[in-house]
Amino acid sequence: MDSIINAWAWKKYFIFGLCLILLGTDFVLTDISADDSTVFLKVGVYENEPLIFTDKNGTVEGVYADIIRYIAEKEGWEIEYVHGTWDECLNRLRNGSIDILADIAYTEERSRTYDYTNETVLVNWGQLYVQKGSKIQTFPDLEDKKIAVVTNDVYNVGPRGIRKLMEKFDINCTFIEVKEYADALEAVENKSADAGVVNRLYGMKFENKYEIDRSPILFSPIELRFAFPKNASMNPYLIGKIDHYMEELKK
Repeated sequence: MDSIINAWAWKKYFIFGLCLILLGTDFVLTDISADDSTVFLKVGVYENEPLIFTDKNGTVEGVYADIIRYIAEKEGWEIEYVHGTWDECLNRLRNGSIDILADIAYTEERSRTYDYTNETVLVNWGQLYVQKGSKIQTFPDLEDKKIAVVTNDVYNVGPRGIRKLMEKFDINCTFIEVKEYADALEAVENKSADAGVVNRLYGMKFENKYEIDRSPILFSPIELRFAFPKNASMNPYLIGKIDHYMEELKK
């Protein structure tokens, strides 16, 4: 009888010890898989060549795409690009359906709605384009004119955007809202607008495709960064990583 009891006791200790070993193994495996796990990220993309755009093969390219690709390779990120208009990208950033929005201007007002990297990618300006042969040379020349602007673009509604400037100088004009910069330049070319606002880099890239003139009017220098849904749990990690690699790339 004693031998049976001893055998059962030994079996209980053996099973208990085996469970501890298995649990310990599980913990180790979990730690290893956590270290090696891929981070899946949704990145908002709109058409703003040369900063970020979709090429004819459907591949996302541009300055921001190169930065994202570089960091993703270093950190093992899996990137899913979510395409849309500028306004759609902002809405997705606001509601948290994307993790990162590339190529977005930093303003204090926007920083109350989104989180940003600390590092700036580059600085850009607003550029006004006008009809071929137009005499528009200064802001006062925009009196009673029609101006094509992209919905929610910083050069449209930002603190130093064209609307604020027209208000500041007491200039009466009509704004025609469009979805993309290309639409603004097309509106100028087909004379449905007297002028159109795009960012300087986009204008330099595409101005020769249209029968339009680049005016001398430049305004609103703005820092371009990466942005994230406000207070999202991944933000400290993502901001830290992107800032780190941006500092590295600038050296």
